[in-house]
Amino acid sequence: MIGSVHWFFQMIVLLGLRVALRPRYSIFKMERINYVDRLVNQSDDICVKNLRMNMGAFHKLCYTLESRGYIRDSKHMNVVEQVAVFLYILAHHKKMSVISTSFQRSTESISRHFHMVLLGVLRLQEFQHPEPIPNDSTDGNWKYFKVQSNNLKKFMLEYI
Repeated sequence: MIGSVHWFFQMIVLLGLRVALRPRYSIFKMERINYVDRLVNQSDDICVKNLRMNMGAFHKLCYTLESRGYIRDSKHMNVVEQVAVFLYILAHHKKMSVISTSFQRSTESISRHFHMVLLGVLRLQEFQHPEPIPNDSTDGNWKYFKVQSNNLKKFMLEYI
């Protein structure tokens, strides 16, 4: 009985020291906020280098996605951080585990918010029918794509 009580108090002391030495959540939160702020708001060069987009375009993208209702602040991650994570992954082609250590988030939350922003960006594009290139176009870029209707008919008759 005395041995188990002694063991119990030793565990309380060990756990108490462990908790006292562990950094607090608020410190991690402030570091995370400062990291995203450095990526997005410090200078245009840093924003272009890390997100491949200047600050004005980045904030316009965030505003557009949020105002149209495609993404919104979650309980733990705001729109700016979600879009920054999305662009950082696209810009650097890194794995979720690497990004999760940079942004101090779990790989699950990184993946979830990446897919939410991806769906929002895909909804942004409006389907537009491309205008056909006229046959008498003088633009030299299109001459390689010109299809002769007789050749196409022959090909279709032979192989289809």
